[in-house]
Amino acid sequence: MKKIIFQSALLICAILCASCESESRWPDNDESSIYLVQNGFTDNTVWNLDSGEYVATVGVNCGGVRPGNQTQDITVTYAIDKSIIDAYNDDITQQYSGQLEMVPESCFSVDGNTVTIARGEVSAKLNIRFNVAKMLQECDMVNKKYAVPIRLVSTSAKTLSDAEGFTEAIYAVNIDSPRFFFYCNEYGLAVNSVKVLPGSNTVERYQISGYGVPEGEYKITVAYDPDALAKEFPWETILPEDAYSVDDAELVYHNEHSRAQVALRFDSSKMDYLTSYYLPLSIVSGGPYGADPEKKTLFVQVDLKNAYEKSYTSKITVTDGSSGRSGGYSAKKSPTSYLEDVIEIQMICNNTIAGAKSSQMGSTTYNNRYMRLRIIPAADIHHYGVEIIPVTDKSKKNNSPDGLELDPDAESYYDADQERFVLNYRWKHTDGNWITATEYIQAN
Repeated sequence: MKKIIFQSALLICAILCASCESESRWPDNDESSIYLVQNGFTDNTVWNLDSGEYVATVGVNCGGVRPGNQTQDITVTYAIDKSIIDAYNDDITQQYSGQLEMVPESCFSVDGNTVTIARGEVSAKLNIRFNVAKMLQECDMVNKKYAVPIRLVSTSAKTLSDAEGFTEAIYAVNIDSPRFFFYCNEYGLAVNSVKVLPGSNTVERYQISGYGVPEGEYKITVAYDPDALAKEFPWETILPEDAYSVDDAELVYHNEHSRAQVALRFDSSKMDYLTSYYLPLSIVSGGPYGADPEKKTLFVQVDLKNAYEKSYTSKITVTDGSSGRSGGYSAKKSPTSYLEDVIEIQMICNNTIAGAKSSQMGSTTYNNRYMRLRIIPAADIHHYGVEIIPVTDKSKKNNSPDGLELDPDAESYYDADQERFVLNYRWKHTDGNWITATEYIQAN
């Protein structure tokens, strides 16, 4: 036993030593070189910050070297070289050929003309400092395209990349304003859906994100916005203002990893069944920054539902009392919440029901008939009571058939544990005989 333990200990030590040394023993590529990460033409955003200055970074990398093998400081010299833009404009194959202009020298600066890739590192950042206020004054950002051209000139170790264009960068810029928006709208206006159960205490959370907002603490304010709903969805019913509440009065945004959150609760007593409501909630302030005009509003579709509105699979057998013929059917059913304890459900979802004729002419019009079921809770969760409520307020072809009732000679119930209905019901044939149905409706 001691021998096994000793051998295991040696094995663990060997693994640990190998992992510690692998970094330095692992060979570099045969050729390692220095290059610009954002080489060639790139389109970038310069954010109009409260400070008036925006610092952009361009990566300078040493490729083909592992950090553990990078044992010296590498000084890389670079230059701002307008000839790169000239060459770009002369090339008719380029997207902005003949249109590109250099950002005026008074509008930007760089930190000297060198960057250092430190020992143990394989990259460094080349900083470009933009004076956004001056750019807005001196640059025609609407009609022209501006860029800063960068060329790597030399390196104190390794070599500059000889891959075409890897040591040149055209850092094209657009000026934009930092702003907040609802994260769910990131790719365009989105409508969120919430189902509210009566008496429930569900909290729905929605994140507020930011474009170009620097890290910090920003207090975000949101407000009920009927005008936004009238603009985007004028045909929808607005959720009453007293039918929701926000958990936290102060919403705080720090960064993309710590976004502000709106936590919403809904009051079911202020809502009606069979009505879809829309809650419009807009960002109205965000410290020094505003909100994206197209993405600032959260739209939540709110529906009051009971606990029985689910997706079901139905298996049904129907027997015609006149002929004795029977037919078996299977269908998917999606009931609608009618009241807290009532659902409305389609009776038959197939093209025909054996013997289910609405007239002497033989037409089969029970295909889209409806009935309502009231569920009556009981001590035994496997045998809740069920009551059939005939539908009489729809069109003639959708109302319940005449005489619809539970079959008094068979049991009907709802199993709350299994989420399953067992129904035995009947209705009158035109000749006075009963048509009976046995239906098992199981939640999916």
